[in-house]
Amino acid sequence: MKKSILLLLVLIFAGSLNAQHDRFKMEHKYKFLHIEKPALQISYGPSIIKLDGYRQDFDNASLLDIKIGFATKKSKRYFNDKLQRFDFAYFNIASYSTDLELREKTAGNIKANNWKFGFGRNSGYIISAGGLGILPYTSSAMTWTNSDWDGINSAVTSIENDKLLVFGKQFRFGGTYESGISFQVSELLSFDLNYERNNVYPRHLFWKQSGSMLLQEIGAGMIDQFVYRVLKNNPIAGSIVNFVLKSAYYFGFYELKAKEMNWPFSGDASLNYSTFKFVTGFTF
Repeated sequence: MKKSILLLLVLIFAGSLNAQHDRFKMEHKYKFLHIEKPALQISYGPSIIKLDGYRQDFDNASLLDIKIGFATKKSKRYFNDKLQRFDFAYFNIASYSTDLELREKTAGNIKANNWKFGFGRNSGYIISAGGLGILPYTSSAMTWTNSDWDGINSAVTSIENDKLLVFGKQFRFGGTYESGISFQVSELLSFDLNYERNNVYPRHLFWKQSGSMLLQEIGAGMIDQFVYRVLKNNPIAGSIVNFVLKSAYYFGFYELKAKEMNWPFSGDASLNYSTFKFVTGFTF
């Protein structure tokens, strides 16, 4: 846990430096309109749990997630009133549970009653469409997840059992990304369709994980620089390009980390939760 906290502080510091650099550039070229408001999101959806190489199947489960934080909207001159930059910094707590699942249960599969919490950031560009705002967005977060399993079959193999039981009731560090489209029906209310991927790491290897996460953020920063130039020429296209490139980038990165948690460095497989969610958001 101490190493997780140290890693969190390092990444926050690096992100702060990058944000300050971007802010310095922008504030000397463009006028801003800042709107920071408390925000709340409640989401629910079916989850698929996988562990690479594990032979016994996991039963159907669902995720219930609550995010609370502050949302900021920014208008820039070169958007020509067509876009608003949206940022939502949040704390979240969630439960992955077979008991929350409405689909049919399967005898002999592993049941889950797992919890997670974390800190993240959701960002994108709101496209104005009459009285409706359409927000294609991505989100990334650092999370801690614990696991409470029921129905592990000891006949599978003791090695396979040990591999899963590493993910026990202690909270394990991991990372989450989301891609979604939000329909901002009013200043107060929004509805989202969203895909979430949560990777949970079986152990904490500080230097390898720091290197992997640093490379991940460098790639995301390169996408930001490209999108910035697209936004200046075509704001609507910039919003869509930002969503497509970052969604594809994060999905590919997390797929690689499913088999090697510290990719591109060597490591064990991570425990993966894939969830399609329906989200209701409130901005006060």
